[in-house]
Amino acid sequence: MSANDCRRYRELIGAYLLGQLEEPERSELRRHLEGCNRCRVEVDELRAVVESLGESGVRPDESPPPDLEDRVVSRVAKRDTGGAGVRRAVAVAGIAAALVLLAVLGVFAIVADDEPQEFGLGDEEPIEFVVAREEITVEKSVVVAHTWGTELLLEIKGLEPGEVYTVTLERADGELVPAGTFIGVGEVKVDCQLNGAVLREDARSVSITDEAGEVVLSSEL
Repeated sequence: MSANDCRRYRELIGAYLLGQLEEPERSELRRHLEGCNRCRVEVDELRAVVESLGESGVRPDESPPPDLEDRVVSRVAKRDTGGAGVRRAVAVAGIAAALVLLAVLGVFAIVADDEPQEFGLGDEEPIEFVVAREEITVEKSVVVAHTWGTELLLEIKGLEPGEVYTVTLERADGELVPAGTFIGVGEVKVDCQLNGAVLREDARSVSITDEAGEVVLSSEL
């Protein structure tokens, strides 16, 4: 295994430990770790940093105390006795600082009672559509809560040109509420602003159907 190979994989370790590394890089890194003791050691060291950061009790929505980095490094050192443990702690101090920054930015949560993000009136709340046709691409999909109902902001490509699409909100009790219609324009992006007379907290799902009544896009709310 060459030094260049290790250098490439070591650059992926941080994202891997934070759960941010996607395929195929995640599988490639795991295969590399099976045969590279040096990189496995580094993974173990950085995993200790992540765990120690969690033990520090920092919340993503709070400013970190000024001594947080020292506390994290100290905890890492205590995991291994003797000078070797201290040297490893010092070696990963910079990475610990980077992980602190990621925690403050909310990249990962380190508290057991972490709560989902809350959205208020006028906030754009992202939603994720299930797309029934591969030619359809959703570039933006958000709902906005208002006192008078729910607004949907959509940017979609790949809808059949000239076909009329119907947007419907479903209440928690199963009642369907119309939220408007629009016409597909093929590869040209459809930029829609639609409204439904149902409060956001009462809306359970949203669906978009074609002229035949087939659901082409749907999302739980």
